[in-house]
Parts: sequence; structure tokens; C-alpha cells
Amino acid sequence: MASKMDIGNQVLGLLGVTEMIADLDNPTNDAEKQLNLWWDDCVKEILEQHDWKFARAGVALASTTAPTSEYDYAYQLPVDCLVARYLWDVDAEQRITDTEYEVSGQTICTSLEEAYLIYTKNLTVIGKYPPYFVKALRFLLASYMAPKFGDRSSKSGEMLELYEKALARAIEIDCSQNNYPDTGDDSWLSAGGYASSDDDDEWLAEW
Repeated sequence: MASKMDIGNQVLGLLGVTEMIADLDNPTNDAEKQLNLWWDDCVKEILEQHDWKFARAGVALASTTAPTSEYDYAYQLPVDCLVARYLWDVDAEQRITDTEYEVSGQTICTSLEEAYLIYTKNLTVIGKYPPYFVKALRFLLASYMAPKFGDRSSKSGEMLELYEKALARAIEIDCSQNNYPDTGDDSWLSAGGYASSDDDDEWLAEW
């Protein structure tokens, strides 16, 4: 399992930089400082691009704030919510369209009394990133870090191209994971692709 330091040194290898990353808690060289500078933004940028299965979560929204004139209810988004993907109408047993809710800051407004949110987590545990995600992350980091290393600044465009290809491939692989058979059950669980993972069981148990 690759660590942040491992990935950073792989990025430097892509850029042909001989400087190595040895201490990210007390960064002293440009490589260490650049990796710390771009890491969080790059991870979030890729997570936002797709409804990744490994970063997907679901929750029953309960904490309400003052509703707007257009919607009957306003719910606080989970603290780890990076992207709200869709709401599920438990009574109608179907997704509701994005014209039936609105995300504003950390609040989601809807006319659903019982709202269930499917979202992408701001997942920071590197050990949960699959290899295809890490590959795209390396190239994106390299595209941002390259200009700091002088004559390697031209590498930025090359790395960005490789990132876009790696991202497309990563999304393709992720979409092919855990294909759920048509059981005839049109519940929001089956439609959302929730079956038997430990993480799913944890939040299902809260209902």
C-alpha cells in the first residue's frame, strides 16, 4: 500500500527530479513543500470528478435548518460530504431529479420530509484509494508540481494529458466494479448499488 511519501517520490520520478521526500511533517526541500501544498487540492479535485464507489456514502438527513420559500425543508450536509450526488425519495422508492433539490454551501434544500442523501466523501485515508485512483493522482500532482522545478516546467502539460487519460480509465474501471444484478427490487438500496460492504452496514444500522 503506497503512502503519501511513496506517491510523492513517484511523482518526482515522473518529473525526473533527483530530490527526494523524506519528512512531510517538517518539510525542508521544495519537493516536500510542493507535495504538502498540492496534495489536498488534488485529492479533492479527483474525488469530485466521479461518483467513486470506494468514496460513496449514504445518510438519512435529520438535522434541519430554516427552509427557503421554494422548498419545505433544509438539511445540513454531513461534515465529510464533498459532493452531494443525489437524493432518494423513500416513499416513491426512486431518485429525485436535481431540479427537485438545491445545494447551497453546507445545506441541501428539498420538499422531501424524509431525505436520504448519497454523496462522495472527502476521503483522506490513503489506504482506501484503489490503484487506478492513485495512478491518476500521481499525474495530477505532477502537473501542478512541475513548474516549481525550473526546466521541467514544460512537463506540466504532458502530465496533465496523462492525468486525463488515467482519470478516464479510472472512471471506466470504477464503473465496472460491483455490477449489481437486476433483482426486481426497485428499492433505493439496490438502485444505489448498496449491498454488503462493512461501511454500508454501519450507516444502514443507524436508521
